[in-house]
Amino acid sequence: MLTSPNVFALAKDALDNGIYNAVGSGAPTNAVTGAGLCGPGSLYVDYTNAILYMNTGTQASPTWTTIGSGIATVLTSPQITTSLGTPQAIERTFTETTGAGVYTGSVTVPAGAEIVDIIVSAVALWNTTTSATLKVGDAVDDDGYYTGVDLKATDLLAGESISFAFAGGKEGAYIANAQVSPRYLGTARTIKGIITSVGAAGTLGRTRMTVIYHLPVTADIVAATKV
Repeated sequence: MLTSPNVFALAKDALDNGIYNAVGSGAPTNAVTGAGLCGPGSLYVDYTNAILYMNTGTQASPTWTTIGSGIATVLTSPQITTSLGTPQAIERTFTETTGAGVYTGSVTVPAGAEIVDIIVSAVALWNTTTSATLKVGDAVDDDGYYTGVDLKATDLLAGESISFAFAGGKEGAYIANAQVSPRYLGTARTIKGIITSVGAAGTLGRTRMTVIYHLPVTADIVAATKV
């Protein structure tokens, strides 16, 4: 155990416990590379392929396990899977470009998931010459969550957002009566944010839509009992 806060004490502590850091060109060989020298927890760097290994075996017979590499990993979607299920926050961005058009951002919500919220945030006002109007819904009702949101004016100013609880008077039929319906659905569905821009000009508008839902794990779906 390290008892003195200096680099020499740190090195001595590592060596006393059989911790050595080795380097080489190419992958280490189990039971050969560092045998009799590199104890459990020792590291080996393959500098040719930029891969880091750790000895998870013994000093007498090392087992070299990959713990990192220089190859970037791209995540297709931010996801955290826990024993309580999978919470998801999926975002779609809308960027205004010159000329009239219809912008569509779609998020697929899997079967059995429950929608927690749909947040629409205004980053910058749209400046198309005539109008820029947002609606959010699904295949059954394309403005079921939010309807007629003016992105050029006071409905959603830069820095403002709307959500189920604070829809700013732009509630669609799904959230207009102090309930959210439907949050849960046994089949998959697609939530769509649609912005219709009318006018020849405009390049400043920036809007974000975030769909937050939760998909429980099977073990946590338990039928209620009746007595």
